[in-house]
Amino acid sequence: MPVILSRPGHQSIVLIALVDSGADGCLFDTGIAKAFGLKKGDRGVRRNSSQGISGGMRTWRWPRGRFSLDFFGTTFPIDPTFADLAVHGAAFNLLGRADFFAQFDTVNFDQKNLRVEIR
Repeated sequence: MPVILSRPGHQSIVLIALVDSGADGCLFDTGIAKAFGLKKGDRGVRRNSSQGISGGMRTWRWPRGRFSLDFFGTTFPIDPTFADLAVHGAAFNLLGRADFFAQFDTVNFDQKNLRVEIR
């Protein structure tokens, strides 16, 4: 899905992300964090690890990250996690339950017709 990720004081970034019911929260590549001027060595960065379909990976969260996500005209704050996705063979940014799904009444996957309903 196309989304727009924003951070105050920076230009917004249009990117593609998968709606992932198995993801706890939103996960984006660290290249996006760099584009917003964030560095892994910044003060207060929380390092962690995450386990997913691509295996285990190191993740980063910035304390003053204050991001917002625009999804087809609906804009809301998110607290994303970042990882070196390409290094782990994960080619997609993810929109997960805590940040993304919580903003909508319905997120329905219609596997038979290959459609997603979000409202």
